[in-house]
Amino acid sequence: MGNDVKQFMDCFETTPLVGKLSNECWGVATVGTRDQDNGLEDKLIGTDAEGMRYCYWDGAILKDDESGKYYMFASRWDQNLGHRGWGRSKAIYSVSDNLYGPYEDKGLVYPNICEGAGHNVCPFRLHEGETYNGKPMKYGMVLSDTARSMRGAILVTDKLGGEWNFTGIMSVEQDRFALSNIGIIPTPDGKYLAYDRYGNIAVADKITGSWETKNERLFSKMEYLAGYGDVEDPVIWYSGGLFHCVVNRWDARRAYYMTSKNGIDDWKIHGGIAYIPEGDIINYADGTVNRWYKWERPNAYIENGEVKAITFAVIDIPKEEEKGNDNHGSKIIVIPFNNDKLKKLDESIYNG
Repeated sequence: MGNDVKQFMDCFETTPLVGKLSNECWGVATVGTRDQDNGLEDKLIGTDAEGMRYCYWDGAILKDDESGKYYMFASRWDQNLGHRGWGRSKAIYSVSDNLYGPYEDKGLVYPNICEGAGHNVCPFRLHEGETYNGKPMKYGMVLSDTARSMRGAILVTDKLGGEWNFTGIMSVEQDRFALSNIGIIPTPDGKYLAYDRYGNIAVADKITGSWETKNERLFSKMEYLAGYGDVEDPVIWYSGGLFHCVVNRWDARRAYYMTSKNGIDDWKIHGGIAYIPEGDIINYADGTVNRWYKWERPNAYIENGEVKAITFAVIDIPKEEEKGNDNHGSKIIVIPFNNDKLKKLDESIYNG
């Protein structure tokens, strides 16, 4: 996408072909000829195929240190409910040998807990020393915007694809931290940082808390975001000595990028756009471009301290028009990302 780096969107790279480009796919024609093997999707949405068919949302990837396989955690619901079915989401995991897919749906993450209910699924690595019933744990997960008993739920496991254990609901100051659009990341100082839909930021020494809110309503203080009530789907990660955040103004279908040295305050918003639906972000080597109607729930895949890819949940038409049992749906895409360009972009802010 060129050598100039003026905005976050310039850091996306040419999308590699996993399968083949085809126009025999569900979705409106304006999405374009596409590779259905990229990411996670139900190729048979809107057909009479036997079995339960799904819409997918969220999407975050962790690499298994032992097998080298990629685990994508997401939410899904029956496609015959249309997009409004997201309220009945189940948390699932899928596996691939390739970062870009195809990912095979392996079923519910925790089938014996609240019937697997889960939405806004956010997995993350734990610091060493976290245990459950005396057994060391390696990975955590937080949920939000799902069944009431699972809003703010934290689960842990010792291996990807293994049994997940419910540790309880986040112990937060609920008048200062919302159990909506929650994300959690480990920080370099051995603690954890949590964030919510509104940019409330909390920290804890252990994954089970308690959580202390350190910054309230960050987004209401930032240029391009202040004064708007349609800000959601933030993702925060740490790489290259900085905390990074991308947040989406869903009504305007525009997202913005900011950074901080401590993850709490001192956030600096960068000019330009993080991503837009009409941008040529999904572009293949032959010049083919895909344009989904809406992009939400971004997540950064990080390996060896560098951002390698960004995942998105995408839908081909306005959400309210996706009725179910039609030729429309949602899936998760994986797009390669140039970490060196990101460094260049960040340096332009901090070094002038």
